[in-house]
Amino acid sequence: MFRHGETDWNRDRRLQGHSDIPLNTRGREQAASLATDLRPMAIELILTSDLSRALETARFVARESGAPIIVIPELRETHLGAAEGLTHAEVVAKFGEDSWQRWLSLHPDDDHFSFHGGESKVQLRDRLFRAIESSLHRFPHERVAVSTHGGALRRILHHVHPAFAEPAIIPNCSVLEFSFEVARQTSSPLWSYKSGPAK
Repeated sequence: MFRHGETDWNRDRRLQGHSDIPLNTRGREQAASLATDLRPMAIELILTSDLSRALETARFVARESGAPIIVIPELRETHLGAAEGLTHAEVVAKFGEDSWQRWLSLHPDDDHFSFHGGESKVQLRDRLFRAIESSLHRFPHERVAVSTHGGALRRILHHVHPAFAEPAIIPNCSVLEFSFEVARQTSSPLWSYKSGPAK
């Protein structure tokens, strides 16, 4: 799984959520480098969010790997509601520092926190895992890439690998590796974390 390349809002440290912000020049350079780095992995299929920053990054990887792309809107970033488009300072000014800390928090008491009109971390996590697992059952390839977003990857990582006690830092075009067993084994988990972020 990898995060999309940089956008102008990433550069300005604005929360993007469902806002469809395209890659900037640096983001396209990052995506091209990512595609080269992933070539040895022999990717067979790419699942991607429909937001243009993730889809364009996926297309760079597809050109390098020859793998087909399947667009899955459920792989989008968290819908942040009234916080979308705001910087950290603007979020704190509008909603208070406590709201920001609850959003970052990994404590179970904060799993259902959301900004007005947006999704909670639990809603995002459940949406992502439903989308990915149903796709892996429908398209049972050995090596599948997922092009998605920073917040989405944090939710996946912290769910699969709870030992990450702090919110993970996942730069643009970072790669995280997971394994998934389609046939549930009683002796091992369905999901396991392998490595990352690699960049």
